[in-house]
Amino acid sequence: GAGAAMAVFCRAFSALLTVLEDAELNGTKAGCPLSPDGVRACAAMLNTAVYYSVVTRQTVATGGSGGDAALLRAGALTLRHLRTAACRSERLRASAGALGPPLLWTAPAVLAPPEAYGEWAEDAVLSTLPHVLPFQRRVAALRRFIDQDRRACGAPSPDRTDEQPGALHRAAVSYEVRRARLVEDGLQAFRLLAQSRAVLPAAAHAPTAGLRNPLHIAFVNAAGAREAGLDFGGLYKEFLTDMAAALCREGHYGLWSKTEDGLVYPSTESVGGGDKRADSETLLLYELAGQVLAKCLYEGVLVDAAVAPTFAAQILQGDSHVGLEDLAAMDKEIYASLMQVKHDDGDVADLCLDFTVEVERFGARQTHELVPKGGDVDVTADNKLLYVHKLADYYLNRATHRQRAAFKRGLLSLMRPSWLNMFSPGEFNLLTGGAVVDVSVDDLMKHTVLSGYSATSRTVKMFWRVVRGMSREDRSLLLKFVTSSSRPPALGFGHLRPPFTLHKVACEASPFAVIGLGKDAERLPSASTCFNTLKLPNFKKESTMRSKLLASIRSGAGFDLS
Repeated sequence: GAGAAMAVFCRAFSALLTVLEDAELNGTKAGCPLSPDGVRACAAMLNTAVYYSVVTRQTVATGGSGGDAALLRAGALTLRHLRTAACRSERLRASAGALGPPLLWTAPAVLAPPEAYGEWAEDAVLSTLPHVLPFQRRVAALRRFIDQDRRACGAPSPDRTDEQPGALHRAAVSYEVRRARLVEDGLQAFRLLAQSRAVLPAAAHAPTAGLRNPLHIAFVNAAGAREAGLDFGGLYKEFLTDMAAALCREGHYGLWSKTEDGLVYPSTESVGGGDKRADSETLLLYELAGQVLAKCLYEGVLVDAAVAPTFAAQILQGDSHVGLEDLAAMDKEIYASLMQVKHDDGDVADLCLDFTVEVERFGARQTHELVPKGGDVDVTADNKLLYVHKLADYYLNRATHRQRAAFKRGLLSLMRPSWLNMFSPGEFNLLTGGAVVDVSVDDLMKHTVLSGYSATSRTVKMFWRVVRGMSREDRSLLLKFVTSSSRPPALGFGHLRPPFTLHKVACEASPFAVIGLGKDAERLPSASTCFNTLKLPNFKKESTMRSKLLASIRSGAGFDLS
C-alpha cells in the first residue's frame, strides 16, 4: 500500500543522504532527485507525521508492529539524516538554510506541545525526535534523567543531601592525587570509584553504579606533601577540570588531532604501530577520557574540551551518520583530492589508483585494503564513486575505530545512549562546555553568593557596574578566570555548581580614596576556580577596580587556592 511505498522511499532517501554532497542537497549542483523545495516539504511532512504519531501513542519508541510502525521508524531515521545534513558543521552551515528555518523542525511541538497529550508524551518525543523541543528543555530533561538515575542506583546527590542524611559522606571515595602524576593517579581514582559500592543494595549489582558516587580528592604537591584543605566539592571539580584538560585537548599524550577550528578528534597515529602493549595503554587513556567527560556531564561540571562535530556524530549516532561531506571539516586536502577524483571527466585509470590506501604510522609505511584484495582492483570510471566513499570511510571511520570505541565505552559507562541521543553533534560541546553566548549579567547577579559583602555594599555595586561596562570578550575572560570555563552553563547560572561567589578581601585603603585623596586597595583580584569564587578587594574607586580586575582576567594572574 501507500504506507509501504512511503517506508521504502524513506529508507532509500536516508541512504542517499549519506552520500549526497551539500551542494547537491541545496540545489546548487545536480545530483539530488528532489528540489530544495521538495526536500523542505519532505522534511516538514515527515516531521509532522512522526510527531503526531508519537504523541497520540502510535509511537516508534514502543516498537510497534505493522506497516504504520515500519513507516514511522523509517520516517524517524530519514529525519535524523536530514537533521545531520542541516547541522553538518559550522563551516558548512550554508546548506542548513536550504533545509528550512528552525521553525520547520520545531513547529509541531510549538503548535501542539507534548504536555497537552499527557505527562508521558515528552519522554516519548525525546526518545524519537528530540529536535522538536528547544535545547534548554532537553538539557532540563537530561538533568531530570540523571537525578532519577542517581536515585535508582542509590548514589546521593550533592544538592539533595537532606533526603539521605549522611549518605554523601558514606558513599564518597577518598583518594590522594599527585599533581605531578595527575593522569596516572586519576586513572586509579576512577578504577577505585567504579568498584565502590552503591548506597542502595538493589543497585549493588550494577557494574558501573559506583561511578555515580562522589569522589573526595586530596592533592599532593611536588614536594610530596599533602595540601591543606578539605574537599567540599571544590577540589573534586578542580580534579575533573584538570583531568579533562589533560586528556581531551590536542597535544596531550598524542591522543588527538585538531581541525582548523581547534576542535579535536582521535589521531590516526595514536595506535597501530605494532606495539600491542603501547596500544593497550593508549586505548585505556581514551576510555578514561570518555569516563572523565561522562562524569563531568553527570555532575554538571563545565570543561573546556571541544570535540569536532564529526567525532561527536560518530559517538552520538554511529558511523552510518557520517560521510564524504564530513571529511571536509577534518582534512581539507584529502577531501579536495577525493572530490577531484569524483568529478574527473577524464580517464581515471590514468591516475593509476587501486583500492588501497598507504599511510605512515610511527615512521613506517602501512598499506590497508579498502575492499578485499584491493591491490588487485584498479579504480575506473565505473567504480570511482565506490572508491571515493570507501576511502572517505577509511579516514572517517576505520582509521580510528579502536580509539573511538574506547572513548565511547568510557562515555557510556555513566551516560546512557538515550540521554545523549537527545542532542545533535553540534550541541554536544554546549553540553560539556556551556553556551557560546554573551554572559547575562542579570542572571549572574541573581545567582551570585556574597561572602563578607552585602548586596548593598558599595564595592559590590561598583563590581556590577564594571562588569556591565566590559566588552563581551572581557566578560568571557572574567567567567573563565573564576570558573575555568569561558561559557555560561547551558541552563543559566542557577545551575552552576558551586555557585558564583564574591568573597571579600579586606585591604588597607583610605576612605577618602573615592575622591582622590588617599590610597586605594592595591591588591589584584584573585580566584579559586575550584570553588567558582572571585576574591575581590574592597576597592573604593570604580576606576581602580576596573583596571585591577581587567589586569587579572587578561593576564590570568592572581590564582589563589586559599
